[in-house]
Amino acid sequence: MEMLRELGTEVWFSLGDRDLALCLERRRLLDGGQSLSEAHATLTGALGVNAQVIPMSDDRVRTTIRSGTQTFGLQEFLIVHGGAPPIDDIRFEAPPTPAHPPPCSRR
Repeated sequence: MEMLRELGTEVWFSLGDRDLALCLERRRLLDGGQSLSEAHATLTGALGVNAQVIPMSDDRVRTTIRSGTQTFGLQEFLIVHGGAPPIDDIRFEAPPTPAHPPPCSRR
């Protein structure tokens, strides 16, 4: 993350090596054709996590928070602003077709 700062990129979060490795591996699995729930199962299995970790959807869904006249992505709201601004609205921005829960959650 420090190198990104040195390159002039605005960095408002910090990731350690382990966090960054998980992000990169998840991206590799997704690019390789796994769904988000499959990628999470692969990662949690590799880490020895016995609980089933299920994302809300395998579809791309962006959560935005409106506070007054400002709208933030969820991560920006939580990380940059510490979740402090009052929340006026929460929106889930999904693709034109409705987002569906992953198959593993429908048992």
